Amino acid sequence: SEFTSGHNNTQKFMIAKWIVENKGLILKTQNVNILGESGSEDFLKHRLLQKFKKKKAGKKSKGKRRINKTDKKKLLAIFAIFILFNTISLLFLYIIVNTPDNIPPNVKITTPTEGESVSGTTTISFTATDQQGFIKERQILIDGVLIQTSSYTYSWDTTQEIDGSHTILCRTKDKTVWGDDEITVIVDNSGGLDTTPPSVSISNPTAGLNVSGILTITMNATDANGINSYAIYIDGVFRSDTESYSWDTTQEIDGSYTILCEAIDPSGNIGSDTISVTVYNSEIIHEPSEIFKLMTFNIKDSGEAPAYPDWKNVVKEENADIIMFIETGYWDDNSDEKLNQYVNEFNTYFADEDPYIGFCTISDSYSGAAIMSRYPVIDYNQIDSVPLDNGSSYNVTHDLFDVEVNVSGTLIHVIGSHLKAFP
Repeated sequence: SEFTSGHNNTQKFMIAKWIVENKGLILKTQNVNILGESGSEDFLKHRLLQKFKKKKAGKKSKGKRRINKTDKKKLLAIFAIFILFNTISLLFLYIIVNTPDNIPPNVKITTPTEGESVSGTTTISFTATDQQGFIKERQILIDGVLIQTSSYTYSWDTTQEIDGSHTILCRTKDKTVWGDDEITVIVDNSGGLDTTPPSVSISNPTAGLNVSGILTITMNATDANGINSYAIYIDGVFRSDTESYSWDTTQEIDGSYTILCEAIDPSGNIGSDTISVTVYNSEIIHEPSEIFKLMTFNIKDSGEAPAYPDWKNVVKEENADIIMFIETGYWDDNSDEKLNQYVNEFNTYFADEDPYIGFCTISDSYSGAAIMSRYPVIDYNQIDSVPLDNGSSYNVTHDLFDVEVNVSGTLIHVIGSHLKAFP
């Protein structure tokens, strides 16, 4: 450029061409001022030679620089080091790219948080990082169901879920390995209503127990808003509406029985507990008793006649071992609900006595009969037709029943009747 400064492109080209053709490679340039020169290619060559010769006049001629063997060796060494360095770099790059990644991505659920109560539409979001900076797949699952595969967020409509505990799992995959994070949240879209059932546990007996004789069934029930009612069932048959029940297992066939205890809170939520026990009375020996007290009682209108004396006080005063009741009415409704109510009431009152067990006949609105006995009832028969001496039979219009009771090892038949005489 120093030789050609100030010339047009055509002139610059001719000068450069001449230098290459006639002088070879000049390693060190000379400051030659040919500003203002113009003309043909030969003229420029001539002027350039004149000025170049004048510049070098009086100076010792210098030859072209040649590369000796030592320099060549140095250049070869530098070139070899360059090739080796690049080869090692390429090798490391290959190892990094092709080495299997056994470290999973780091996944963190940012919303919601562990144990949080959620409602309506809530946003699930998470972050993920990987040591190689590569995330290939991403997923969001609710209760094990895949619901998102293309984003780190999801708008979850919790009103479509059942209130209660739900699991959120967020996970990502790099080239080979999955990483995940999991939390549990509580969906509550009740709007403040009480949907929590009472906590119920059967305290006696214990599950799987072999039972015999008189067994007291008890439950424990708690609720933040209190307990409204209780129910105890044995093999699906209602036995009591209190927290406890005295069960005479001698009236059952030996074998397995299911006890269900329920408690209901003011909002109608039902809590329950269920166990199974085995009744085994094959070797039970009842202690003998010298005497027992038998009582019969017409209580009228299921014991609720307004003008009738309080029959329950009479029962409590008499403290009979076996009581025959007439006109029990609807005591047998709802699986002997009223009968069981009174049995529990008297057993509570006579806490120091052997408990009563009860049986009812099937009755109409005003009739009916029942028995409460502190002795094992072996058989209970409702009689609908009575054979007469003339060979005919009488269809019983009122209650008549025969109860076989084991009193101190002696079988006794107790007849309860509500018959009317006609002329």
